[in-house]
Amino acid sequence: MAKTPTTDTKPAGDTAEQLSADLKKVQGELDKANADLAVRDATIKDLEGKLEAAKSEISEKTTDLEKANDERAKAEAELQALQPGGTPAVKTGGLRITAKPKGGFRRAGVHHPSGPVNHEPGTFDDKQIAQLRDDPNLVVVDI
Repeated sequence: MAKTPTTDTKPAGDTAEQLSADLKKVQGELDKANADLAVRDATIKDLEGKLEAAKSEISEKTTDLEKANDERAKAEAELQALQPGGTPAVKTGGLRITAKPKGGFRRAGVHHPSGPVNHEPGTFDDKQIAQLRDDPNLVVVDI
């Protein structure tokens, strides 16, 4: 007579209890993972907010720095005008123009070097003078 194989089977009640315990364990792990994700999401949102604030601060400081550089360049040009051999303190109606970039560049039909250059009255028309004064790469001082 052949033997029937024996299996280690637990009663149905034990299996249901084990499955319930396993399910609770998995649910606990899932809840913990969801809590970790919520913390990460909150951290990411906080970091994004800080990044935007830093970008705004950098933009403001860059604008402040550009303004300070413009003021410094104007002050340097005015100081140069007061140096011996510079422009006399009496206004002549002309312009002293200094280009900020090294090597200078052309604007209003004239090359403007990085050193100060005096221009006699009438060298530029009103439209050109407005264009020169509006150019952030030029320092234009009345002389």
